Amino acid sequence: MAKDCSTCDARSWVATLTDIGMNRVLQVYPAVPAEVRSHLFDHRQPGEVAVVGPDLARIASRLGHPQDCPSTTLPVHRQVGGSG
Repeated sequence: MAKDCSTCDARSWVATLTDIGMNRVLQVYPAVPAEVRSHLFDHRQPGEVAVVGPDLARIASRLGHPQDCPSTTLPVHRQVGGSG
């Protein structure tokens, strides 16, 4: 996991699951993607699924990323934990 200080709000941190971290999650909890799909999508009708994608994209765009925030300083970056 990578942890960055938010460039938009100095009180906040942005945690990002790295590829190594995701691989570790899948090793330890291989059912996670299926569980997420089950909770978010499998119970919806096809037309509802078509609506959920753009909704989730709008939510994600409002969360922002450190590189999207106007700032004169670079974010602080450090690795958290030993295995990614």
